[in-house]
Amino acid sequence: DSSVICSLMSQNLNKPVVTFAIGMKDSNAPDLKYAKIVADYLKTEHHTVQYTFDEGFKALDDLIYTLESYDITTIRASLPQYLLSKYIEEKTNVKVLFSGEGPDEHFGGYQYLQMAPNKEEFQKEITKLTKNLCYFDVLRTDRTTARFGLEVRVPFLDKEFIKYSLSIPPEYKESKNKIGRAHV
Repeated sequence: DSSVICSLMSQNLNKPVVTFAIGMKDSNAPDLKYAKIVADYLKTEHHTVQYTFDEGFKALDDLIYTLESYDITTIRASLPQYLLSKYIEEKTNVKVLFSGEGPDEHFGGYQYLQMAPNKEEFQKEITKLTKNLCYFDVLRTDRTTARFGLEVRVPFLDKEFIKYSLSIPPEYKESKNKIGRAHV
């Protein structure tokens, strides 16, 4: 999702896009690897940020205060974004960010959605997820970035874009092999 935004920005700006990726040090998660591949391909000014368990643990009190929540899932999902926002504020002059929030919800990118019993239930669930983004992902993003004086733009949450994406028939969002996100 962020890669699409980055690609469009790279095509429309006369200077390199500044990109960021974060992951836990010594993690086997592929996110940093793929972010670097995209960054190299698009020739961005890329920042890879890695944090340790201790750095994450030390950030928890301020993160909980920032989120105004003790919800474990929210805290877990927010920690990398919080640490990345802190890095951006401390190490760069970047003040406005673009984020890829939204498509997993309104296009049905979560694996569990592919197990919906029928098209109607699939559509009902993605509509609910999309309507509730403001209570979870968007709120988390807003709070963790604002804590460090950053602003976020979320192009995939444009009202017209959401209206269009939710109008696409569910069968076009279904993963044919039931193991990953659909290719619309």
